[in-house]
Amino acid sequence: MNKQMVACFLCIAALLAPRGASAATTIGEGFATRVAPDGDNLLPSNHVTRARAGDDVHYWVQWREPPGARSLLHCEVKDAAGTVLVDESESARNALPQGYTMCGYDTDVRGFEAGTYNFAISLDGEVVSERKIAIESNSLFGQMTMKKQVKYAIGGLAVLFLAVYWVRKKLAGDHEGAAEVFAPAGQVRARRDPVVIGARIQAEAAAHAGGSFERKPQPVESPDRLAVFKKSLAVDPAFRPTRAEDVLPIAKEARAAGDAHTAIAALRGFDKAHPGHELIPDVYFFSARLMAEDLENSAMARKVLEHLVRKYPGHYLALEAKRYLTSLPP
Repeated sequence: MNKQMVACFLCIAALLAPRGASAATTIGEGFATRVAPDGDNLLPSNHVTRARAGDDVHYWVQWREPPGARSLLHCEVKDAAGTVLVDESESARNALPQGYTMCGYDTDVRGFEAGTYNFAISLDGEVVSERKIAIESNSLFGQMTMKKQVKYAIGGLAVLFLAVYWVRKKLAGDHEGAAEVFAPAGQVRARRDPVVIGARIQAEAAAHAGGSFERKPQPVESPDRLAVFKKSLAVDPAFRPTRAEDVLPIAKEARAAGDAHTAIAALRGFDKAHPGHELIPDVYFFSARLMAEDLENSAMARKVLEHLVRKYPGHYLALEAKRYLTSLPP
C-alpha cells in the first residue's frame, strides 16, 4: 500500500469520526459539597478534598468546549468494594461553554459506610475524568453546621462564665446576688424596678377596693419577613431563617415579588439545617417548580423531583412530582 492510499484512508477516518466527542475538552475537575444555580448552569460553591457522612458529594468537570448535542454523559459512583452506587446517563445537550457537568452522591442514606469512593464521568462511553475521595463518619458535634458549632461554643463559654460568677457571689456572702445570676431577666427587673413594684401595689389596692385596671391590647405589627431576610442575607450570604416554618412563606413571598434568586437562597440547605423535618418534601417540590418555571432550569428541576420520588416514595407529593416530571422537557 503506497503513501497516497494511507493518507486517503486517514482522511476518510477523520471525516467519519464523531465531531462532538472529539471537540469536547475539559479545563478542570474537583469535588464540592455545595452547589448553587447560576442561570441555566450549576456551579460548585466550594472545593473539598475530603467529605463527611451527611454531605452531598458532587464530582465536577468544567468544559472548555462543550460536548456535542448528540453526545451522552455518564456518571458512575462506586464504593471501596467496587459496588456501583450511582449509574446515570443523560444527554449532553444542556452542556454549555465554560459549563460544568456534575456527578453527585447523597451520603445521607441509610446504611452509609465511611470509606473511599470512586467517581467517574464518561463521554460517549469513554472516561473523561475519574477521581477518588475519602468520606469520613461524623461525630455528633461534627454533624452540626459551622454556624451552629460556633453558637454552641459561645453558649458553653457563657454558661461557664455565669457559673464562675455565681460561685464568687456565694463565697462573698451575696446570696441574693447569686440567686439573680440564673434567674430570668424579667424577675430581676421586677425586683429592682420601683415603677413595677409601685404598679403591683396599686393593682393590689385596686383589687381590694373592688376596682380594676384594664390594659387595652396594643396592636402588634408583624415584621416583613422577606425584607428582614433580604437585609440579613446582604450582611451574611450564608444566613438562613432560624425557624423551619418560616422558610416556605419567605420563599413564596420572594417568588411572588419576582425575586427567584432570593427564594432559592431561603430554601437552600433546608434538609441539612432541619434533618427529618416534615416540610422537606414540600421544600423539594417548591424548589423544583421554581427552577423549572422561574429560572428555566429544567435539568436541575428534574434532579430535585427524582430525588423527592426516590427518597419519599410514600409521600403524597411523590405522586405530584411524577406528574410534574412528565411536563418537563426530556
